[in-house]
Amino acid sequence: MLCAVSSKKTLLELWADLKEASKAEFESEIKKAQAVVAEALDGDRGKPPSPRPCPAKRAPRDDRPVSRLLHHLTGTLGLSESEAARALRSALGEAGIDSAKIPSSERRSLTEWLEALLERVSGSVVMGAAQRIGRR
Repeated sequence: MLCAVSSKKTLLELWADLKEASKAEFESEIKKAQAVVAEALDGDRGKPPSPRPCPAKRAPRDDRPVSRLLHHLTGTLGLSESEAARALRSALGEAGIDSAKIPSSERRSLTEWLEALLERVSGSVVMGAAQRIGRR
């Protein structure tokens, strides 16, 4: 069982330590370790479980492509609206999308720009480009 969860180096170091200990010393250390583990387990029974951290932003309520893209770019990746538009424009260019198909993002909110973009470019292509931004 130890072989499955420990490295060879760790097992060899453990063996070297165990070779030097007498059987009585070894049994004494095992009893101490069992007592510490039992105490730790008993101490945790009276306590409520620790709260799990919540994600910074929850997934969008609606399942529209614009909402999912907006959530991914601003929520998951933490980009500002202008950074998100710039990064997505670049990723679409790298994916081979003609720049003439990509609308201008000037004087538009990111949501409006994404809606205009999705009228010209397939949603799966845009989402694929958005996901590649996170892997860079």
